[in-house]
Amino acid sequence: MLQAIDERRGAPPDAVLEDYRRLCATMGRYVYVQLHGGRSRLDGTAVDTIEDGALEVCTAAGKRVPLRPQDVSSFRYG
Repeated sequence: MLQAIDERRGAPPDAVLEDYRRLCATMGRYVYVQLHGGRSRLDGTAVDTIEDGALEVCTAAGKRVPLRPQDVSSFRYG
């Protein structure tokens, strides 16, 4: 694993992000997310990881919502 990390050092950020998208087990899965502070719940399909690392979820209404770790208190697959 460390060798793989060393090989990616210095790689263009776009290439690293593309590798992550390809390998991420969450992509294409239905997810349920409880936002911090009990503000609300969000559910939808994980569709992308954007440049800042946020997971983008597409709701049933078609809205794409970026989720960052600091926004989430609970996350599970549907």
